[in-house]
Amino acid sequence: MFRRRRTARPHPPSEGALTRVAVGDGAITGIALDGADMVTADLYLDCSGPSAELLSRLDSPWLGGRALQISADDMAEARLGPPVRTVSFNDQGWAAQTPLRGSTRSLTVSDATASCNTIGKLSASATLGRRRRAWAGNCVGVGHAAGIVEPLTPAPMMLLERDIERLMTLIPVSTASMTVEEREYNRRHGEDHDHAMRFTRALLETSALPDSDFGARRGTRRTRNSSTSSQCSPNAGCSSPTISSPFIPRTG
Repeated sequence: MFRRRRTARPHPPSEGALTRVAVGDGAITGIALDGADMVTADLYLDCSGPSAELLSRLDSPWLGGRALQISADDMAEARLGPPVRTVSFNDQGWAAQTPLRGSTRSLTVSDATASCNTIGKLSASATLGRRRRAWAGNCVGVGHAAGIVEPLTPAPMMLLERDIERLMTLIPVSTASMTVEEREYNRRHGEDHDHAMRFTRALLETSALPDSDFGARRGTRRTRNSSTSSQCSPNAGCSSPTISSPFIPRTG
């Protein structure tokens, strides 16, 4: 449906591999796709993931540095599982089981250099952190192009949603100068991302988790305890009397 709506517009979309990005005076001046001529725009959205094919040409500093290996597999299930996400911790990282319609997704996260890393059907390495500027010049990074957090909670999806909502409220009225919108977008993006990172850290430091090499490399305080697992709701994060997920609305 989305594709049909786009092709009905006066300027139909172009598809292909990105082959060239032209940059001048701190802004993108054009891009070229495989087999197509250079095209220009007033504002460019970078949704290319961690590689940030556009934004990296304008804002290279990456604030962070810990690299993780993330692997996922889907196992077919005849029956729908319970509406919770089960997370278990081990010396090399953590694993999660999430019931989906017709399957259960197994997610494994460990340090990129860990010897126990397994490669699933969906596998990638990622460096946690964020770019110094999610909006630079005439380019806006959305999702993982601008920042990456550990997928222990629903924070990655929530950050993506907030990126889109933030952009919709800050679409420039005039492209002659987008300095005000850029500065406000970066302020909100930085606060949201840093909040999500602190939330994950607080969740791990206040949970009764065993000592582990993975936790030591993260730098979190650990409490010796025989309990190594917890249950999380797909919409609310790991269960806790006071914390359920980042960005949860305040009531009362």
